[in-house]
Amino acid sequence: MGVKIPIPPFMKIKPLIISLLLILGVVAILPDQTLNLRCNRQLLAAWIAMIAFALFFLKNPWLRWFLVWMVLRVIWSFVLKDTGGEFYITLNTIFIFLISYQFLMNEVRKEHIVHLLNAICIITLLHLLWMGMQFFGLWVFVIPLNATGGKIFLKDWPLYILITPMKYTITGLMGNPNTVSALLALGLPAFFRKRWCWAIPLIWMGLVSSHSNGGTIPAGLATLWLVWNTTGRHKYWILSGLGITGIIYLLKKGDFIADIWGVRPRMWWAVFRDVISKHWIIGWGIGKFKIATTHPNQKICIYGMLHNEWLELWFEQGIIGFGLVMGFMISAVKRYWFTINKSWISRIAFIGVLTVMFNGSVNFLFHVSPGIMAIVWFVILEKSLKKEERNYAG
Repeated sequence: MGVKIPIPPFMKIKPLIISLLLILGVVAILPDQTLNLRCNRQLLAAWIAMIAFALFFLKNPWLRWFLVWMVLRVIWSFVLKDTGGEFYITLNTIFIFLISYQFLMNEVRKEHIVHLLNAICIITLLHLLWMGMQFFGLWVFVIPLNATGGKIFLKDWPLYILITPMKYTITGLMGNPNTVSALLALGLPAFFRKRWCWAIPLIWMGLVSSHSNGGTIPAGLATLWLVWNTTGRHKYWILSGLGITGIIYLLKKGDFIADIWGVRPRMWWAVFRDVISKHWIIGWGIGKFKIATTHPNQKICIYGMLHNEWLELWFEQGIIGFGLVMGFMISAVKRYWFTINKSWISRIAFIGVLTVMFNGSVNFLFHVSPGIMAIVWFVILEKSLKKEERNYAG
């Protein structure tokens, strides 16, 4: 007998009823002039498109109501005249991610999973190639900020080339070390297959060059998992050697202790205590972190950048938005955990999902392009489990 994963009753309400309520709500607001649409016709069209997509096309109930809540929260901000300047970019980015998720869920079949994994590997290797060129002073298309010296070629063309002896931070095709580190960590589990596994040392060279703990730590844990599951009787010696090497590397960097036990956790607690707790149910609104944490006299952001996707989600959309996203991720983990006869593909997809969850706690994963790769891992996990026996251990 199978055990179905329960879905809260409120998430089973017919979409037509919800859409009618939304239409009535907008009509009720319009005569009051609370929401002035004369300058926001494009926004209204975008909101309607997002609501329609969520209610009629987005099949996962957790993500469906998350998108609905995001749109309602933005409309609410307009009503209260407290919108933040970055709300539209964030909303559009999440909308694109969700469209990509649903498209892949509709189109991907069992025979397509290996192609998705191969695509992840190719993208990762492409970034490693770019990082290698940058290491030797050849910058193509991506140019470091405030670059000085060297020779510039094709300046007026999209393919901008800089050859310089100066050493700059290596970022591959990404904008900063944290982002390229996240991309390499997310790409690593796709290499836990025959033939592709020979490129794992190259990924580690890229991770070390990025100097970012957000990708290095989950990649290290994933590598230890691979060794545990693929080596023979000497696995304990190999794991001990790798573990000691990793600890020495992190301690030698110096910023590991500060990241884990120092400045960043204290900042997260201060933000939760002083800011999030004031509007913990519905949040402050999308794109309002700098506004809400700027000192009124000094005109500077007290906490800088949060670097925690899940805490910022709680800040912007309250416990409602946070709970819906956590529900989606926990349901994916639970489905894997209670499915028996797991294939190797589903196992490495689960490692990919865990990497997403870890990196999101120290990075803005879904505000940047590697977020698409994170979406792909959830799709691969779901599709690989659909091909397993539908028996549950719990």
